[in-house]
Amino acid sequence: MAFRSPSQPTTSPRDFADLWDKSIGLYEQDTGIKLLASPIANAFPSRPESANAVMDQIVKQNEVFEAFHKSGKKVLVVLRPVVDIIILAKTYVEGAASAIPGGQIILGAIGVLLEATKGVSRLYDAVASLFRKVKDYLTRVAIHFRVSTPLSEPLLDILANTMVQVFHLFALATKYCNSVVGSDSCMKRCARVVFRRTKDYFRVLVHKTGAQGILDNLEELTERERLLLAADTNATIREVKRDVSFICAETAISALRSWLRPPQPRPADYDKKRKHGSCQWFINDERFQQWKTSKGGVYWVYGNAGAGKSVLCSAVLDTLSMDKAQLLAYFYVDYSNIQQREGWDGLVSSLIFQLGTGSSEACYKYLVEKRGGRVSRDSLTSDQLLDMFVDLLLIPGPTVVVIDALDEFPQDMRQDHLFPFLKRLHSNLETGNVELRLFITSRPESDIQHFMTEFPSFVTHQLDLDSAQQHRGELAEYVAVQLAASRVNLRQSAKKDAQAILVEKANGMFLWVDLQLRRLEGLVDEKDVEDTLQKLPIGLEATYQRILEIPSSSDASIKRARRVLEGVMSAKRLLSLVEVLEIYSVDPESAADMRSSIAEQSDETEDKDPESVILRGCPGLLDIVSLDEGEKVVQFIHLSVQEYLTSPKLLRANPPACEYGIDAKSANLTLARFSLRALAPESTFAVLRPYADAYWDQHVSPSNEGALSTLLGQFLHIGSASFTRWADARFGRSDEYSAFRYAAKLGLCQRVGIMLKDPKVPPSTFVNTCDEYGHAALYLAVGEGHTDMCLLLINSGALVDQKSYNMKGDFPLHRAAWDGHLDIIRLLLEHSQDRVALCDARENGRAGQGMQTALHKAAEAGHVEICRLLIDNGARIDAFDSQYTTPLICALRSRRPNIVRVMLEHRAKDKPQPEIFDERLQWEFRSRADAEKTSAARSGPWSTLMTDFATQFEVSSNESDTEPSKSVPSA
Repeated sequence: MAFRSPSQPTTSPRDFADLWDKSIGLYEQDTGIKLLASPIANAFPSRPESANAVMDQIVKQNEVFEAFHKSGKKVLVVLRPVVDIIILAKTYVEGAASAIPGGQIILGAIGVLLEATKGVSRLYDAVASLFRKVKDYLTRVAIHFRVSTPLSEPLLDILANTMVQVFHLFALATKYCNSVVGSDSCMKRCARVVFRRTKDYFRVLVHKTGAQGILDNLEELTERERLLLAADTNATIREVKRDVSFICAETAISALRSWLRPPQPRPADYDKKRKHGSCQWFINDERFQQWKTSKGGVYWVYGNAGAGKSVLCSAVLDTLSMDKAQLLAYFYVDYSNIQQREGWDGLVSSLIFQLGTGSSEACYKYLVEKRGGRVSRDSLTSDQLLDMFVDLLLIPGPTVVVIDALDEFPQDMRQDHLFPFLKRLHSNLETGNVELRLFITSRPESDIQHFMTEFPSFVTHQLDLDSAQQHRGELAEYVAVQLAASRVNLRQSAKKDAQAILVEKANGMFLWVDLQLRRLEGLVDEKDVEDTLQKLPIGLEATYQRILEIPSSSDASIKRARRVLEGVMSAKRLLSLVEVLEIYSVDPESAADMRSSIAEQSDETEDKDPESVILRGCPGLLDIVSLDEGEKVVQFIHLSVQEYLTSPKLLRANPPACEYGIDAKSANLTLARFSLRALAPESTFAVLRPYADAYWDQHVSPSNEGALSTLLGQFLHIGSASFTRWADARFGRSDEYSAFRYAAKLGLCQRVGIMLKDPKVPPSTFVNTCDEYGHAALYLAVGEGHTDMCLLLINSGALVDQKSYNMKGDFPLHRAAWDGHLDIIRLLLEHSQDRVALCDARENGRAGQGMQTALHKAAEAGHVEICRLLIDNGARIDAFDSQYTTPLICALRSRRPNIVRVMLEHRAKDKPQPEIFDERLQWEFRSRADAEKTSAARSGPWSTLMTDFATQFEVSSNESDTEPSKSVPSA
């Protein structure tokens, strides 16, 4: 019998579907059986939880044969491990890779093969020997699938072809069994004689079926697998040998993480952003390959919301991560991540952490040395973080950085931080100082487009995803698959027309397609489906409006859904499904608990689990995602949903859509109400209590304290038991006046004013009391920048010149100078008993640190106007701290030329005697000016300062190119 193989075992993963189609076709030719339509094959469960379900079905199919009761048990014993392995492979495939879709097919082929024996005991024995041999090959497949590490494409290729060859072996065995059973009695007797005499059932089966070619292929695949694993092992050993001296201690990594506090670089719905095997057209494109092999370059991919940019970004990451010779750092900008939403530093700190703890020993050592003994990055400015990131890039070696969804940063953050960040990278790429490849994606927002065109040499490669033909082709395939699997009520012939309409109107947006299909699945009548297809909304905003325009049952249900949307929008972390259910069920303004009535409605509609209740009761704009630890959280399906809900367009829409319009203030107020009610002693909000404990103070602010006055009065007052419980849990201790100080820190002037007017407790007894960290209410208000609160406290007796009662021992003026609160500094100086003395006041000295004035702080932080104000009020630019550093040196070392100019102008007024560090200062100025001369500009702020204040930079007789020794003043 001639052997025909569907393919030589050299198939790439993207061809696996074709490979299985051909295999099924050959199976039908060999056996005459349409396997996919076979009742025997289809009787097996599509998602068996274990081999038991499959084995039970096999027994059920064969128990009619008498011989099965005698010889069938042998088959079951041998077959059980084979079925276990196939189910394992099937589970791996469905969870990680669509490359091997043959698990279900092979189970069907086994069932058909056993049925073909027709109860002939000798055939049972032959089939058992076949399963025994097959198990040896499939066991290797199982070993690889049990490892958590993703399989490489070459190995996946080998394993897939192994299963294909086994499948074809079953086909030939089935054909032989059918021929024996269907032949005349003479042939059957011959077969029995051959089996009886040889006793080697497998050898007979191979000889009779002509399956030797398959066995040869399986042996060849085994050898290829062995060579591939040997090469991979050798590469791993070389990698280990190269890096054996570089082992980042777990404690050191933990310390770096605590210091930098990098946010998770992946979003909660990361798994949804990874589609195995997708975007191969882009990966194989010549432009991407050119960028990938270049030493430096920027690839910008832009497209509409929901076009699949994040999926493409994930495909790029998977490809880049295969090259272990380069450092790789990535970041998915995620609007739902509070660390990203409220600060830029998260992105930079995450990239720094990834580069510093990657495979480069030099980067790791740099980061450890940079950290020193610091325990928090609170003292690091954005500029300092950026300097650290660039320093890591300057360390020799190729580096790749991938950033997805730049547009999800707020526009002001893009202007203040993102674009300066990209400019800094651009300047380093232009000079060739770094070997950096940058891959970025975004929507084509006007400011991002303007930046990219303003620096045409910055972007070396770019792609408009919406206009890419290959992207449109991938979208068409996606629509076809989704339509085939959906419950849309259309004839098969009409689905092709529907596919054409959806692809044409989608404008490249996968998300738009998903939302239209969801709408179409809800229509019962085929005519309604056809009419809806002709009136599909154009774009996402029109789609969102149509979703919200669906008539609601009542105003109360709209109000409940709106609360959920506000909660999801303003939450400081992703809300869990049960937390969202509590928000949906309870009105925080009246505390009316609707949970029982909602439960009754759920019983009526068969929606008994929280997920069903939320998805049924809220517009279809929410997504429920399972985190790695198994918890389910709720978020918007896309950032564009939040943008639409807060846009003026929605307010102008027709009812009931316009009733869903929300704004940041009202959304924040909603969660503030829920949080304060959850903190009440007799609260029934048990689910929301942990969230309230962690975040209530981030929802309460001066702008909403009027609306919250009753709830705040119950919780935040002197002697409050509920506040004491919360403070003890948060800080480990509290006192009678903790609530007063915390209200001052939050800037709640109404609440503080009420406490100050309490006739039972005069203000003089508590206005200057300190918390567990030695800070009085005024210091806390200064730290948060609450000018009105500072004035209220000062007018009530707060001491401006009071030092903190702790080791740091700083003053409110120090805190305001570091944080940049100019108006508060004016207020403090105005009410100080001695302005000059306050400006010259030092914080405590400790362990070789401290003893700085407020001017030291402002100079290092870069606040020009504050430095000018402090100097005008008597602050000295030559005041030494414990490190013999003056404010002038702080400004110089922090690279603050504008502040240095202010100080030199002041210094030149009276021409004072040269200070003791003049020689060293001159050398530091010259080193910066000389560095500017080597740049493309040939001059800069430091050279200009040297020229404008030449009289202060007279060359001494012992001028030298070497750095002068540091002078130390005498005691």
